[in-house]
Order: sequence, then structure tokens, then C-alpha cells
Amino acid sequence: MKKMCLIDASGYIHRAYHALPPLTNSRGQTVNAVFGFARMIQKLLKAENPDYLGVCFDTAAPTFRHQAFVEYKANREDHDETLISQFPLVNELTELWGLPSVRMDGFEADDVIATLAMEGQKAGCRVLILSGDKDTMQLVTEGVVVRDEIRRVDFDEAKVLEKFGIKPNQLVDYLSLMGDKVDNLSGVPGVGEKTAQKLLAEFGSLDALYADEQKMPEKLKGKLIQYKEQVFKNRELIALKKDVPLTQTLNDLIPQPPKEELGPFLRRLEFKDNFMGDSESAESRPDLKKNETRKVEVVLDAAALTQLAGALQKKSSFSYDLETDGLNVKKCRIVGLSISYQPDLTYYIPLGHHYLGVPQQPAWEEISRALVPLFLDEQIQKAGHNLKFDNAILNRHGIEINGPQFDTMVAAYCLEPSKNSFGLKNLVADEFGEQMTTYAELMKTTKAEDFTHIEIDTAAQYAGADAETTFRLKLLYEDRLKEKKLTALFYDLEMPLVEVIQAMERAGILIDIAHLKRTQQKFG
Repeated sequence: MKKMCLIDASGYIHRAYHALPPLTNSRGQTVNAVFGFARMIQKLLKAENPDYLGVCFDTAAPTFRHQAFVEYKANREDHDETLISQFPLVNELTELWGLPSVRMDGFEADDVIATLAMEGQKAGCRVLILSGDKDTMQLVTEGVVVRDEIRRVDFDEAKVLEKFGIKPNQLVDYLSLMGDKVDNLSGVPGVGEKTAQKLLAEFGSLDALYADEQKMPEKLKGKLIQYKEQVFKNRELIALKKDVPLTQTLNDLIPQPPKEELGPFLRRLEFKDNFMGDSESAESRPDLKKNETRKVEVVLDAAALTQLAGALQKKSSFSYDLETDGLNVKKCRIVGLSISYQPDLTYYIPLGHHYLGVPQQPAWEEISRALVPLFLDEQIQKAGHNLKFDNAILNRHGIEINGPQFDTMVAAYCLEPSKNSFGLKNLVADEFGEQMTTYAELMKTTKAEDFTHIEIDTAAQYAGADAETTFRLKLLYEDRLKEKKLTALFYDLEMPLVEVIQAMERAGILIDIAHLKRTQQKFG
């Protein structure tokens, strides 16, 4: 049996908006409702994997209920402007995600749900309605279930009877007698839940109750007769339409693959997760492309080192990145050094690879002799991503860095401090639409124990990409810092702090061990 899921989009959006704090992106745009909506949809798709899906929306046009009763829902407060502003974003998200959305002027989303549920039932589908609106429970029947996700209850016929004391097909008459404050509908005075249950248990329906007024309970007869017109007007308004003239067919409700524009849309909202799986895997970002133009040269001898140093000496800036055998700056060893001084060209200098058949690699003394003058040159700007880490290791190996420095991680923070991630690979994906290989993917594909066991050519492609993309980010962020008048913040405050923090980490912090032991005993 195929499965159809019908979602009350307005209910999802309201739930998300009120459940989450007012999340905003770096442009001050509130996006909590969009984020929560997407997370709920993601969870549903993963759990149910429906064959047919309808995300059902209300429209701004008045419905037939408003035309029949001007005061219909007139007691509801106007929506918060920050909530209203997110509805178009939800619409765009739904379209780009490939989720079938359904709406019809003149009708509410519940009417659309009722019509689609009937169509699904006729087609032999098991229909699951995702809604917290009690009105949708009138649709419950064999094969049609309403899920209240807040209470985590699936309402079938037995559950409706347990909750309301009446059958699903009696719910409209039940609410018509009592009225519905949520929709601004008045019922019969003195008729509450218990009384409505008793009347329907005895008569079965409104039609039967009013068929013979002499059989009405004596105490209620006067009120029931007096408010008869109101009761039947209520029934007309509460009953969901099952014949909305929709243009979509069942085949139009088959979920489609996400569009390529979904990735850029989510990044524009600054969502860390793209709601299609692991954000670091290539499969989860179909909009990203591999860089096919980057040239990586491996430097294996003194002549090549000298040539590279000569080229760098003529440049005003270059970027660099270290590959190590660990993350402990006080213990790890350098496995390779990548350098770039122009887009699409990068160099990799291996020195710590160990595997069967590894070629002769430059000695550290040769590398130092060629590169130390460049790192000391105060006229050449040095760029990197998270320079504090790389510089600490270079310092430990006897290389000091002079002159202006440019940390692309710090620059990204200055430009968008509320960004979810400042990792190099995430920044490259966001700025250039490029998919870079992650360290986890590299180790998985090479099956190496650590970076020292990866073949040099493979390591060069991975490491060289880090240096080359860092150089391009530097060029990009330099211009943006100027545009946003943030160059003083970056160069005069943030970058000097990198050196201060690095010095603090190198010096460490003195700890009064005796005092801590006394405190431990006291607390114990």
C-alpha cells in the first residue's frame, strides 16, 4: 500500500516560529520559522518516505467561510511581522526542495487536505495527515490517520472516540453544538462537551436530533430550537470541503529531487545544515563542483626549491598551509608544506612521508634555507587559514614570521561574525561553489593510518588545494574588508591579537597545584 502524507504548512510554520528562539542571520533577517519548518519536514521525510506528499498552504484570498460569515476567525490577532516575513521564504524552500505544494484561493488548507485525503483513499493509499488542528480529525476513517506531532499521537477512529467521546463522522455536529472559540463560532448556550456527547450518543447526528423536536431533552429543547439556525450555520462552516477544484493530480504529488538552487538558497539564509544529509559529503551538496583548473606542482629537489623561492621573492604576498601528523602544536611533526601565490597554481613540498617506494624528499635544512628569508621579509604579506596553528609549529621548527599577515579565518569572522562555520572548506563552498575533499574523506579513500602514509601525489592535491583556495579567499576578503570599512578592525585589532594569543598559548598558564588539591579535598 502506497503512503500519502499531507502537511498543514501553516501549522508547521507557527509551531516552528513559537518553539525556536528568534534566530537571525548576519543581515538581521529572522529565519527561525524557516529553519524549524525545514527540520520538521526533514524528519518526516526520513521517517515516512512517502510516495505522495502535499504541503498544503492557506492563501491570502478570503475563503467561502468569510463570505458566509464575516466574523469567521475575526477574534484572531494579527500575525507578528517577523512571522509573516518568513512565509515567502518557506514557499521558496518548498519549491526548491522539490516538495509538492498545494493551495487554492477561496479555500483553507484544511479543505485542500480533505480533498487530497479523499483522492488518496480512492487510490488505495494509506493517508497520514500532519496537523494539530482538531477540525482535520473529522477526516479520520479507515486508512486515514491524523498525527498530532506535539502530543505524539496518531488519531485513528479509536483514538478520536477516546479523546472526544464521539466518532470522527460526528465531530462536525459535536463542534456545531458547542461552537468553536478558535474560529469565533458560538454554540448553544449550556451545551458543552458532556452534553454534546450525550445528545450525539442518543440521536447520532444533528439531523436526527432536529428531526422531531418533541423527542429533544426537555431542559434543552428551548435553547436547541432558539439556536437552530446558528448550529446549522456552524456545521456549514466547520465541515471541510472534499471537492476543492484542484489542478494537481496524484502524479503531481510525487516528491521531486531538490533543485540546484536549493544549496545557494540555504547558504543565503546561513543555515549550517542543508537538510539533505551530512553537509560535508559531496552527495549532500549537488550544487558544488570540483576545481578542474588548479595546477599542483610537487617540489622534490633543491633546484625546484630555489626556483620556487625566486618566484615568491618577486611577489607581494603568498599563502601557505602545513600538513602534520597530529594536532598537538608542541609535538606534531611537519609532513608537508603547500604554498600558493596566484589563483589556480599551488606548490607542495613533502618532507615527512613514509611508505614503501616513497621518493627522496627535501631535507628540512634545504627547505629552511630557501624559505626562511621569505618568511622574514617584511615586504611580503603571508596569508593562511588559522595562522595561529601553523605559525606555532613553524616557530617550533625555527622559522619566525615577519611582516604583514592575513588570516582568512579571522577575516571571515570580521565580515560575518554570526556565521555558523569558519572552516576553510565551508568558506570555499560558500564563496566559490567548490567541493573540497575533507580530511575524513581523504583518510577513508586512501585507507592510510595518518598523513605520513599518504602517497605524495595524492597528498599534494589535497594540501595544495588548501593553500590555493586560501590565497583566493585572501584576495576576495581584502576587497570586502575595504568595502565594509573594516580594514582597521582587521589589521589593527584582530590580526595583532592572533600573535598575542599564540604567545599566550606558547607560554602557557601557571597553575597552583597545591591549592587545587586542597580545593578538591574541600569539595570532596
